[in-house]
Amino acid sequence: MQHKSFHSNSSDYIHPPLNQIDKIVSRSIASGSYPGAVIWASHQGKIIYQGIFGNRRVEPDVAGMQFDTIFDLASLTKVVVTTTAIMQLVEQEKITLHAPLHSYWPAFSGHGKENITIKELLTHTAGFPAIVPKSKLSNKENILKWVAQSELSFIPNTHFLYSDIGLLALGYLVERITGQSLDHYAQAYIFGPLGMYDTQFLPPATLRDRIAPTEMINGHLRRGTVHDPTATAMGGVSGLAGLFSTARDLGVFLDCILAGGRIPDQYADQASPRHILLPSSVQQMTTVQTPAIIPEKRGLGWDIHSMPYDGGRGKLFSPYAFGHTGFTGTSMWVDPVTTSWVIILTSRVHPVYHPNDTQLFKDRSAIADIIAGNIGNIVK
Repeated sequence: MQHKSFHSNSSDYIHPPLNQIDKIVSRSIASGSYPGAVIWASHQGKIIYQGIFGNRRVEPDVAGMQFDTIFDLASLTKVVVTTTAIMQLVEQEKITLHAPLHSYWPAFSGHGKENITIKELLTHTAGFPAIVPKSKLSNKENILKWVAQSELSFIPNTHFLYSDIGLLALGYLVERITGQSLDHYAQAYIFGPLGMYDTQFLPPATLRDRIAPTEMINGHLRRGTVHDPTATAMGGVSGLAGLFSTARDLGVFLDCILAGGRIPDQYADQASPRHILLPSSVQQMTTVQTPAIIPEKRGLGWDIHSMPYDGGRGKLFSPYAFGHTGFTGTSMWVDPVTTSWVIILTSRVHPVYHPNDTQLFKDRSAIADIIAGNIGNIVK
């Protein structure tokens, strides 16, 4: 079935050297790799590219992509919410990075887990397997019980293995320490202060038309319900996935990270705090924290250089660039050296997930290189 394609750019935000991005994305949409995309890039606090391509949905009807389309962020939840929340609690001295999770969650024990630290969970070096087995995805209580009693795949702090389980556990830790659900905590201490008005877990039905759906699961199109099966079983709120947001809101968040956790003046509310994190916390999040013996380079929560997860960084961003990706087709990469960032939001699993289609991964890298390679050519 051939679907209508919709494309628009804001000429205020397009610099001629960046027009190559249009061809890359339009070609991939035409080939069916993803139905549409929103791409936003910034340099030194100014928007240098805004691309709005294709459709936000093609089932059950066709609707063109718009800049305010809300996407299922998948694993971007790990850095926007969970890592940020954990570092806020560290700053408040309610937890410490080098303390065992067991000291805050006594049931988290057995099979060598008693000494696993919060830092190891944030760097994906704790020894957990990648995902919770499907057979354990019944409800939040049973999932947490399985995590607490589970076995490890390797000795902690000796290898890197990207794992949903560690961030799931840390999301639960935020709830144990604060006495609030993770979504309520995030609204109060991250989204609210930053004015991220379209960012939330469990988006209401009133936003349904703006949400880019994912795939059909058990005969039902996922639109506003998290795509990730573990997050779904957790009730839609988890430390690994479940967050929905827009390019605009993610740009606000990245501007804050580049400012060392300070809320930029254009987003600040007089009644709100002036920062959500301290510069020292942001530095730990975005610089290498993994042991030298481990070739993959990760910050606390954030990716720096760990193939294949860092494909979106391209080859031309500085070695200090950091970012993250989400399974549904979302990504964001930041270069603190040039104070630049690029956000790429797609719903690559809509209407059908094609596991062997790697075009989006290639596009992310190419787009990052176009942005990074033309920074010096952009008229300020």
